Amino acid sequence: YTKAFYKIKDLILNNPQENVFVIRGGQGASKTVSIIQLLIRSLCSSTKEATILSSELSKMKRTVIRDYKKICKDWGIFQSDFNRSESKHEFFNGSYLDFLGADVNDVGKGFRRDILYINEADKMDVDTAVQFISRAGLTIIDYNPDSLFWGDEYINDKNFITLTFEDNEYLSESEVRSILDYK
Repeated sequence: YTKAFYKIKDLILNNPQENVFVIRGGQGASKTVSIIQLLIRSLCSSTKEATILSSELSKMKRTVIRDYKKICKDWGIFQSDFNRSESKHEFFNGSYLDFLGADVNDVGKGFRRDILYINEADKMDVDTAVQFISRAGLTIIDYNPDSLFWGDEYINDKNFITLTFEDNEYLSESEVRSILDYK
């Protein structure tokens, strides 16, 4: 686990009264991987329904789902229950995680879920996001801090954290150099 993982975990556990958490961070901050790890732990420990939502399903297949499958493999989680056609993983205990793209018509806005993770939320329109957030028990939003967007309206002093590449001690030296050169 990275420092980012523990910071996100502590933010959520220390503020159980909150139902939306906003995670801001730039390249290499370990937002996505850390949130996926937290989701998997939660789904394995009790029966829950969860969704990872992104603006584009095709992009998510190349990024988030790839990260998810790698973590499952590293953790020895049986992947034969991953339904590729539905982009859904059913767990041994009845939990499930589905991956949805907001670019697909009738994507499942009406479904209720225990946990919703909106990846790169700044790329999604507010109306779509609100349809999902309003039906989720717990929502985690992540985004890169390029500009203000609708997710900023959810921020308060108990549900928000900013992460940087320094919160990911496993980042390669070449990527750290690239980030520092950009700065």
